[in-house]
Amino acid sequence: SVLWAYEARRMELLRMPKRQPDYRAQRPHASFVRGLGAVLPCRRQFGDALARAIAQRWELVPASLEEAEEAIGRPHRKVTRVLSPDEVG
Repeated sequence: SVLWAYEARRMELLRMPKRQPDYRAQRPHASFVRGLGAVLPCRRQFGDALARAIAQRWELVPASLEEAEEAIGRPHRKVTRVLSPDEVG
């Protein structure tokens, strides 16, 4: 995952995973998660550089929002979900 803006309040919403690598040492997310926006000058430049790096290894195919939503709707391993405004509080 790539996190541009770090908000400590939202990090508190993340649950501790049941399984963790030893090096994590039961640390909460806030002890090691950082937002890239704090150290990189421009979100657009980062996105462009990331796309170029990925394209060196895989073929990137532009897709519309509708195509992306359809792909997300296909069966796949789901480990995250979008929280409703009530859950974020």
